[in-house]
Amino acid sequence: MSTTLSANRRLLTIPRELPQEILDDITDIAAETCFESLPSLSLSSRCFVERSQRHIFREIKISRQRHVSQLLTLLDGKPRLMKDVRSLWLCIHQELCGSEGVSKDLGRIAGQLVGLRELRLEAGLGPRRDEFDPVCRAFFKEFASFAIVKVWIDAYIDFPVNLIRRLPISKLRLGLHSPTSLSNKEESREGEEQIATTGWQIRHFECNRDSSAALFLVGICSTSVYQTLVVLDLKIELLPQHEAAWSLIGALKNSPVLEVLILCYYCWNDYIGAFRCFMETSRSNRTLPNLPSLRCLRLILHIHTRRYGFSAMGATILPLFLAIFPTAIISGNPHPSLEVLDITHILSNLKDTQQYVDVLRRIPFGTDDQAWRSMDDLFTNRCLLPRLRALRIEIGRLYPRELNDMAVTKEYQEALENLKQKNGADIRILLPNSAKHVPIVDFGLSPDDSSGFDAASSMYHNSNLVLATW
Repeated sequence: MSTTLSANRRLLTIPRELPQEILDDITDIAAETCFESLPSLSLSSRCFVERSQRHIFREIKISRQRHVSQLLTLLDGKPRLMKDVRSLWLCIHQELCGSEGVSKDLGRIAGQLVGLRELRLEAGLGPRRDEFDPVCRAFFKEFASFAIVKVWIDAYIDFPVNLIRRLPISKLRLGLHSPTSLSNKEESREGEEQIATTGWQIRHFECNRDSSAALFLVGICSTSVYQTLVVLDLKIELLPQHEAAWSLIGALKNSPVLEVLILCYYCWNDYIGAFRCFMETSRSNRTLPNLPSLRCLRLILHIHTRRYGFSAMGATILPLFLAIFPTAIISGNPHPSLEVLDITHILSNLKDTQQYVDVLRRIPFGTDDQAWRSMDDLFTNRCLLPRLRALRIEIGRLYPRELNDMAVTKEYQEALENLKQKNGADIRILLPNSAKHVPIVDFGLSPDDSSGFDAASSMYHNSNLVLATW
C-alpha cells in the first residue's frame, strides 16, 4: 500500500497494485466535474500529478507580464507541459506590450506551443497599435506552421492584417467603437481589402453597437465569410445600428446553419433610440427572413438609466418591445426549427432597492389587447412555429452585477417577489393559450419555471443572458 498526506491533512491510501490507467480516469473525471479540485488532487498523491498537470495547462491565458514570467519559469523547469497546451487566450493590451523584452519572451513561449489548437486574441491597443506591432509579429511568426483549427478574435483592426488574414477565424467579436470599414484612414481601407479576401468562415459574430461592423461583413466580405454563421449576437442602441443589423440579418436569408440570433436593444439614459428602432420596424414591415435552422431567438431590451419616470415614450416602449415587436418580426415567415424564444426586459443603473420596487410596481403593459391576442395566436400557430417548446417573457430582470451590489432586506425581498409574481400573472392572463399549449413557459411566476426554461435553452450557444447583453 502507498500512503500519502492529502491536501486536507487526511491520510490517503492508494493500493500500489491499482493500475495507473484507473488513477488517470479518476483525474479525468475530476477535471470534467470539478476542475478547481485538480490542484488539491495533485497534492494528495504523486500518482495524480502528471495527469492533473496536463488538464491544468490545457488552457492558458496571457494578459500581464507576470503571466509571461510564470510561463518562462515553467518552460525552464518542465518544458514538456507547454506541449500539453491546447487553448491560448492572449490579451494584447498596453500593460503587456509595454513590458521590456516582451516580444522575445512571447516568441519563445509561442514556439513551444506545438499542440495548440485554439487561439483567442483580444486587443486593446487603440491608437498605439502601430507602436506595438513588433510584439504581434514576433508572436504570430511562431504560429505559421501550427495546426490551429479555431481562432476567436476581438477588434481585428489592432492586429497586423497580413498576419491574421490566413488564420482560421471562427469567432469575431467587435466592441463599441471598433474601427471598421467606414474608417477614413488609408491603411484601414487597405487592411480591409485584405480582410475581404480571407478564407474566414465565421461561426460566431458579436457586434456591440457598431453599425459599420455589420455593414462591413455584408458590404465588403464575400458571403462565404458570414454564411457559415451559427451564432449572431447584435447589440443595438441607435437607428443606424438597427438598420445595419437588419441588413446583415437579411443577407442571411435561407442560411442553412444559423441557430442562435440575439438582438439586444439598449436604452442608454433615454428611450428615444430604441423607440425609433421599434417604430422603424413597424413602418418598414421588417420581418425575419427564412432561417430554416434557427433554433433559439433572444430579444432583449436593456434599460440603463436612473430616469425611470415613465413619460409617454417610456410608457410606450415596453409594450412595443414585449408584444408588438416580436409578433411583427416573427410572423412574416414560418420558423420550422425554432424551439426557444426568450423575450427579456433588463434594468440597470438603479439608485437603490426602493427605486427597483417602484419601477416594478409601475410597469406599463399597454392597453392594446389586440397586440397581445396576436402574440398569443402566433405562439400557438403550428404552421409558423411548429416546434416551439420553451417560451420566456420576463419583465424587470435586474442586471446581476447590480443585484450583487444592492442591499436587499427581507422586507424588500418579499415585495420584489410579490411584484414579479403579479407581473408574471398578468402576462399569463394576456397569453392564455400560450400558457396552456407551449410545453415550457417562464413568466417569472416561480423558480421552477425559470429552471425549466434554463434547462431547455442551455444546449444553445451563448445561452447565458448576462454574457449576451454586456
